[in-house]
Amino acid sequence: MLLSIQDMFPAIDTAVVQSIYTNKFRAENLLKVEASFTYKKKRPQFYSFGTGESSLKIATTSKDIELEEYESISHLMRPFIVYMAIIVTFAPPPQKLPLAFALISYQHTLYDLLRTHTWDSLRKFHVVFHQKRICLGMYEPAGWSTRDHGLETAQLFKRNATDGTRERPPKRQYTSSPPRGPTTNRSNSSGDEICNNFNKETCNWQGRRYTHVCATCEGTHPATKCTQKRKTETMPLCQRISPRQ
Repeated sequence: MLLSIQDMFPAIDTAVVQSIYTNKFRAENLLKVEASFTYKKKRPQFYSFGTGESSLKIATTSKDIELEEYESISHLMRPFIVYMAIIVTFAPPPQKLPLAFALISYQHTLYDLLRTHTWDSLRKFHVVFHQKRICLGMYEPAGWSTRDHGLETAQLFKRNATDGTRERPPKRQYTSSPPRGPTTNRSNSSGDEICNNFNKETCNWQGRRYTHVCATCEGTHPATKCTQKRKTETMPLCQRISPRQ
């Protein structure tokens, strides 16, 4: 005896299950599976408008789910377990068991990634990965169990140890030679070239090929913090011009 979709999953919206079976399901709508599955009251398969032969029947469905509605990993895993049961049921017999193990492996991958990456980036990664599996073959076990490192690099952000935000990459440290760029075209009283990047507070080179002194007064501070420069700029023009020697 063949069972209908409604008979196999009586507590889930028939339109949602049918979209999964026909490969038209959208990954971001995964919460629909869990939400409809937990309803105590059985949802109708169709809403009817009018009576008789002219009546119109529309399959029940709801609006698309927003990513923000997946507030934590548990909000994602609960409907995903139901989704797993649905696609394993519809999978070809030889692939049912390997597919089930592959889906469990993917669950463990998500939990492992969450230990080092932000939840916001992880749920976005899952939606892209899930939609990719829908397009390329949701019944392929290898597709679920194989790590997509390119997608992980593109979508995931490292978790900051303090507040869970994206971790900023460290500043580049120069060890062989200083970065090339515009120079000050001047030397200090000893004849040493003055570091232009130091005066802009952007020098990260550890070797110090150029002298770290102020380009204005040759003090130990950068030119951006030079008080003598500020005094000179506020002087009347007649006082700024020095007499010729």
